[in-house]
Amino acid sequence: MLRGYYKLGINGNELARFLSISRPAVSQTIQRGEKYSKQI
Repeated sequence: MLRGYYKLGINGNELARFLSISRPAVSQTIQRGEKYSKQI
């Protein structure tokens, strides 16, 4: 599965730095969002 941030042209580390959060927090948030989107 292609992650959304790759569609934006950045990687997870860049996204974490931009948002001032940890890399694991990026992964957890993405997983939660994917789970939520499947429920809708």
